Amino acid sequence: MGATGLDNTFLISQQNNVVARKILEDVKQRLFMHTETWERLKSAMKDPKIEDYDKTLKISEILRHHRELLHLILLYAPPESLSVELFNDPRFQSTRAAMEMILVIERYVTCAKLKEPSVRSVFRYIRSFLDEQPDLSGEQAAARFFQLLGQDRPLWKRLEQNFWCLAFGKKPKIEQFEYVDLSGVEKLTSRRKDKKIQSKCSSNFETIDEINEVMPSAYRLQKCAEPNNLVVKCGELCVRNDTDDSYTQLEISERQWTRKDDITLLTRFNDALKSNPAFSEEQTPSLVPELQFGAKSVVARLRYLLAELRSQSNM
Repeated sequence: MGATGLDNTFLISQQNNVVARKILEDVKQRLFMHTETWERLKSAMKDPKIEDYDKTLKISEILRHHRELLHLILLYAPPESLSVELFNDPRFQSTRAAMEMILVIERYVTCAKLKEPSVRSVFRYIRSFLDEQPDLSGEQAAARFFQLLGQDRPLWKRLEQNFWCLAFGKKPKIEQFEYVDLSGVEKLTSRRKDKKIQSKCSSNFETIDEINEVMPSAYRLQKCAEPNNLVVKCGELCVRNDTDDSYTQLEISERQWTRKDDITLLTRFNDALKSNPAFSEEQTPSLVPELQFGAKSVVARLRYLLAELRSQSNM
């Protein structure tokens, strides 16, 4: 029965609302001697004119001397709105992973409807062995959690994903791979043909030294397929121009959510709820086919926006 709670959208929404409210209360309490900082933070969070990325930068600046509070405030921020520095911060990623594990355990134990162990006793035990051995390595912590919760396979499969020291035991999904968007490549072939100009262009993607030794020629989908114009040249991903045998370095830009996208998403979701109160968040992607985002990204964005609206209404 506990497994039914792992992906229960109603419980997840309830948890996120409670956590968001508790985080705001905690931050306000811990900034009781920094009234000006709290007021600036509230103003930044409520400002509807600031795009998400600029908003997170402003919040990061306001809480630059309060890193732990910053990590809590931005727990539910969409990944595309985070700065590279914050997104790659191990402490921030650990905070997110820890919160995810706490919520997963709470949902599983609650839906299992067990008399023992209760949610409180599980967390009390986890707290006890973490207090006894605060310097546990990742492998040691994983072993203790497995000893406690490993017999519940659905729960453990979800928890072990947050122990980065463990070997990845599943076949990766296609969306977990890094990808390069090559749509509209034909437009690039007419740009920057001058080799002098091209040599000065900096790349917006990872380069690998001496990759030509590994991939010296154009990539072929199959042995019998014709070669395409996508090549690796001097460690850079380029498009080969057939006309003069020059190379155009690819520019890769990431599509980001805009205020107009957010309004469209919330409006369509609200209209769907009015006509069908049982309409779920997972069905939302079908309402906004014109938005150029994947289904998971649309659902994640909707949940983030709804959590933002609820937190602002609670202030």
